[in-house]
Amino acid sequence: KLQMEEMVKENETKLLQEYERKMEEYKEQIVKEEEERHQTSAKGTMKEQEEKSEHKLKEEIERVTNELKHSHEKEVNDIKQTMTQALQEEVQTKCDQVKEEIKSKYEEDVLPKLRTEMEQQHTQEVERVKSD
Repeated sequence: KLQMEEMVKENETKLLQEYERKMEEYKEQIVKEEEERHQTSAKGTMKEQEEKSEHKLKEEIERVTNELKHSHEKEVNDIKQTMTQALQEEVQTKCDQVKEEIKSKYEEDVLPKLRTEMEQQHTQEVERVKSD
């Protein structure tokens, strides 16, 4: 009986040790799986972060590009408007100059000749009327 009890105790001890060993292996496996899951999750999170960053970067590039494009278009339009205005002013100035030159020439050359001609005609008319 004593021998039987000893054998049962030995068996229980062996079973307990086997159970503890298996539990330790199981724990290690769970820890290992958890670490792998965490790493995978971290990799996934890093990849998500990369994709988010890349997406944000693309959006920022697009926004800046649109701003630059808009700014460039505005600058070009401002320059066109300024040049058009300057040309209009230059043309107006030239027109005014030409008008003045024509008026001056008319007053200096044409008017005196016309006056002289008219006076001569008048004189001739007066002479003709006198002679008649």
